[in-house]
Amino acid sequence: MWAGIGRGISVETGKLDSEMETTTADLRRARWAVSRAIDRRLHLVGGRCQQNLPWYHWQPSQGAYNGRNVGDNVNTDLAKAILGRNSSDDSVRVTTDPNQPKLLGVGSVLHFANPGDVVVGAGWNFKVPFDDKYKTILPKVNFVSVRGPVTQRLLAKAGVAVSTNLFGDPALYSNLFLDLNVSRKRPYNLCVVPHARDILNNKAVRFINSHDKILLVPTNLTVYDFVFKLSQCQLVLSSA
Repeated sequence: MWAGIGRGISVETGKLDSEMETTTADLRRARWAVSRAIDRRLHLVGGRCQQNLPWYHWQPSQGAYNGRNVGDNVNTDLAKAILGRNSSDDSVRVTTDPNQPKLLGVGSVLHFANPGDVVVGAGWNFKVPFDDKYKTILPKVNFVSVRGPVTQRLLAKAGVAVSTNLFGDPALYSNLFLDLNVSRKRPYNLCVVPHARDILNNKAVRFINSHDKILLVPTNLTVYDFVFKLSQCQLVLSSA
């Protein structure tokens, strides 16, 4: 679900969000509100954390796209925009080292959190068992927000209290912080966004490419190209 493009479905609640059609003024106000909410929470958990904690970027080491995945790589773009750093050195803003003190944002990366880390919108990876190790670590993590109430309830059942009711993966706010171009026309009936493992299905790829009203959108694009292609379609179907 991308702010400003149209309606979408919340990842965790499954509810149709009809409030996503916004004006430019609405986007400016929303961007200010989100920035202020994050900034105030970061002050409460120990000062201007965004000035000294790098944003964590999980990057797969292998796969069809050799680690290039828009859902993970958008962390780098958002880190530059939200943290407001002026340095041209990406290592100042972003880290791929899970053992380094960090801020965790986009993705199912909560299991990488360590004591003292700051969580802004991250969710739990349900492929990872929630064992006693995390019951010890996560109470020592500073939570600004989590991805949604499903993650919050999981943590609560495990005895980890997350008091904040501020929900949302930071990727949902991409249109507030990034200069994304959106197509004025939607020439395609359908966009198909395959998971990296599905792109290897040659039969399915050939079928998609044989229809001129269906657009195949790989996930190894930049967030800017990815969003523009999605905006060209009337409907999006994704396994990613």
